[in-house]
Amino acid sequence: MTFLLQIAAGVLDTIMSGHYSAKDLAGVSIGSNILLPMLLASVGLAMGLVPIVAQANGAKHYKQVFRAVYQAFWIAVISSAVICVVLINIESFLFLFDINKQIRRVTSGYLQAICFGIPALLVYSVLRSYTEGLSLTRPALLAGIISLIANAALNYILIYGKLGFPALGGVGCGWATAVAYWISCIFMVCYIIFSRSFSAGYLFGHFFSPNWIQIQEQIKLGLPISIKFLIQAGAFTLITLSLSRYGATVVAAHHITANIAVLASAFWAGITQALTIRVGHFLGLNRPSAARLSACIGVCLGAIYGVVGAIGLFYLATPVAALYTSDIAIRSLTVELLSIGALYLMVASIHDVSAGALRGYKDTKVPLLLVIFSLWVISLPLGYSLGMTNVIVQAWGAKGFWAGLLVGMSIAALLMINRLRRVSNRVVHSMPYNIF
Repeated sequence: MTFLLQIAAGVLDTIMSGHYSAKDLAGVSIGSNILLPMLLASVGLAMGLVPIVAQANGAKHYKQVFRAVYQAFWIAVISSAVICVVLINIESFLFLFDINKQIRRVTSGYLQAICFGIPALLVYSVLRSYTEGLSLTRPALLAGIISLIANAALNYILIYGKLGFPALGGVGCGWATAVAYWISCIFMVCYIIFSRSFSAGYLFGHFFSPNWIQIQEQIKLGLPISIKFLIQAGAFTLITLSLSRYGATVVAAHHITANIAVLASAFWAGITQALTIRVGHFLGLNRPSAARLSACIGVCLGAIYGVVGAIGLFYLATPVAALYTSDIAIRSLTVELLSIGALYLMVASIHDVSAGALRGYKDTKVPLLLVIFSLWVISLPLGYSLGMTNVIVQAWGAKGFWAGLLVGMSIAALLMINRLRRVSNRVVHSMPYNIF
């Protein structure tokens, strides 16, 4: 649910900026695609805190918990500084691409505005990892709900110029998001201070200077997550920037399609996480056959979700696109892209759930290599050839990139299922006891 709320915030920004103007939607689309890889990499590092907190808390070593959280704070401070320097000087980066001047102005304004909320977001991410490491998920859920409501209200005020504020369009979306980040951060701090759930110790009653050994440990745990986020988000960023030469309509339609795809993936994210826990649980009980059966059932459930979602999206493409924008041209192209995106979601569900099962087997390195291969060796080169050149066919634009994504993800799903089959069979035959 927390993951769905985070995605919903991006969906909200896209919808509300899309109903303001096409150039503002395109500017926000490009800006969010530039920002997302940096944020995901930083949040991925913060997620390395979860197992450290869980183990130290289980041993009742509360001081170690607090020390680990403060090392994560130092990582967040450094990450915030790096991201903000990049965003403040983003205008020089945007000149490298053939982007319309008006769209470029919205993109730079959006990113420079959101820069003020980056420190709050990363501190919130640390506090979320801290609470989840203690098996307390309610604070992050409540913070997500409050932040989403605040973001919606502020978007309406700042994008459209209500209550005496000037109409800022897509730039207003950036300011609204920055304020929402601060609201969620402040809420988490207050919850930790005043909730009885944290009576075992007072996090903010201590101070720990940087310990580079512990910082390296956290980075080591969080780095694989960051790399995977970077690879996936970076691919979509590159596609968006490549399509920017086609203008606001194409960029906006591509971003809406990607936004819907991410939102749809949230519905099987729960299966993925549950499957990781289930497989790991049976392996811990020395029941590899049960683990393999759970993996098989989970992949089948993921496939069912994907098929149902693809059918639903195919038939509901027009009303779904209408939710995002009133621009006829953007809506029409979005519907075309969603016909490919529906098939992409079907194979992505199988890929994601299979990867979740492999995490239960503690197999993460090979799946990471498979993601790199499918996206950067197959999807992007093929998508660029189909979308931007006449080498294979007459340039398809955004449809070419989505066709490339579909082919790459299909190959990745097949490779991931094969990897899961091999790993699960190997574990069944290698463990001394095979109790079903």
